[in-house]
Amino acid sequence: MAFVAVRHRVPRRHWLSAHLGCMVLSYSLLIGGAMNDGFLRATVLRAAVPNLNSPVVGVTHRIVMLGFVGLWRYLSRTAEFAVNSD
Repeated sequence: MAFVAVRHRVPRRHWLSAHLGCMVLSYSLLIGGAMNDGFLRATVLRAAVPNLNSPVVGVTHRIVMLGFVGLWRYLSRTAEFAVNSD
């Protein structure tokens, strides 16, 4: 999706926001997977969390998700400003 948005500039008016949104979503999925892997394999984290259904894992994922939502909102507003200033 992100590649198509850049390559074809579709949707015409908001292609940059679509591209940034897809990229942030991709990175958030990568970071979420890395966090799960960390909770499974790192002995320090494994000792702190008895299983992956622990509230600590959920809170950690929510904090990271909110960070990515904030990043996406910031980048979208910056992109709109850049597009409108031209």
